[in-house]
Amino acid sequence: MQILYYSTKSDEGIQGSIDSIIYAIRIEGPPMALIDGVRQRVRELDTHLPIANVRSLESYLSGSMDRATFAMLMLVIAAGSALLLGTVGIYGVVAYIVSLRTQAIGIRMALGAQRRDVRTMVLKQGSVFIFAGIAVGLLGALALARLLGALLFEIS
Repeated sequence: MQILYYSTKSDEGIQGSIDSIIYAIRIEGPPMALIDGVRQRVRELDTHLPIANVRSLESYLSGSMDRATFAMLMLVIAAGSALLLGTVGIYGVVAYIVSLRTQAIGIRMALGAQRRDVRTMVLKQGSVFIFAGIAVGLLGALALARLLGALLFEIS
């Protein structure tokens, strides 16, 4: 069973206004095959009633998700940009820590510290910033989960 959707207004932005009427007709078979019959029957009832935007209900519903799809795409782009900026930021912080400690690292190396020990020291200090950033990011994600829940229909 298919549903054919059509409106008496040609402008999609004015649907639901007082001077427009929206019809949904349940039919058997392909919905677009009966357009001419529907138009003829409506003309028999009222010759002044225009019929515009005739399409299947599936195409109408898929079009209704365009705004939410666009919003989700923008959120994905923003999240990707944030991930890229975060990665560059972490690199910058670790590079800054190393540049501040260049003399101390040189002294450690001169006194016999292995490269592995120096690398471990730098990664430990950098991991503090990494885990702090992850904690702040998770708290922000939990806080914004309600906003995303409002954009997604019937998704837990």
